[in-house]
Amino acid sequence: MAKVLYWGGHGLAVLLLTLLTFVGGIAWAAALFGTHIHFLFRFTLAYLALSLALLWLPHLLFQNNVVSVPRISNSVQSSQFLKTPAVYRLMNRDFVTPELHSVARDLADHMARHFPATPRTVTYALDGNFPFFDWLPLLPHLSHNDGKALDLALYWQDSNGAYVAGPGKSPLGYWGYVDSPSDCPPRAFDLRWDLNWLQPRLPDLQLDVARTREALIWLSQDRRVHKTLIEPHILAQIGYDHPKIRFQGCAAARHDDHIHIQL
Repeated sequence: MAKVLYWGGHGLAVLLLTLLTFVGGIAWAAALFGTHIHFLFRFTLAYLALSLALLWLPHLLFQNNVVSVPRISNSVQSSQFLKTPAVYRLMNRDFVTPELHSVARDLADHMARHFPATPRTVTYALDGNFPFFDWLPLLPHLSHNDGKALDLALYWQDSNGAYVAGPGKSPLGYWGYVDSPSDCPPRAFDLRWDLNWLQPRLPDLQLDVARTREALIWLSQDRRVHKTLIEPHILAQIGYDHPKIRFQGCAAARHDDHIHIQL
């Protein structure tokens, strides 16, 4: 029984780490072999080695069909105004196609030019995709599996109306919502987590209407962008609408903490 629990626990860890980080399961399994070094140290070494390999392996195998935001190969131009929180790079969740990276880069450069005051506007990319597209879904997302989907943080300001550079209320960019009641009926289970216990513990920031509006206008006019997903109450707040900007539906996660763009 003890062996069943032992290997069952490790199997669960492999499964969860694979779903969360792509290479974490392999690193955990590799760390099970060897006894001369502490297990967590072996796991960390294996994880870092595999993550470093992902910087060049997908690029080598797929010939420029995958890039990392903002860990960009020399063949893809980057932007100083496009950033990604370190957690998404560490979890290997920041890979997109070169075309989608170009969209994010161009948006970031446009926003920095359109709002030139100090500090310059920075666009934050959140979850993209795992490096090998069409192989493993990026949970809990429903459509981040082909390199053509990327989440962008909203733009925020403080109580005095001053722009605040950062991914949002939360360091992750997610889960710090623009406060508004939902039109979706309650369900026994869905991805629309309110996280009411967390909201009072987050910084008191408000939606930067001007910047968010400008970003959505730019995205709706860019021919490369197929659709943009966001909560309807944000569109009502900024006073803008477009056929390419859509509601993601009541079954998906809330989109009033980020913008989803898709080629």
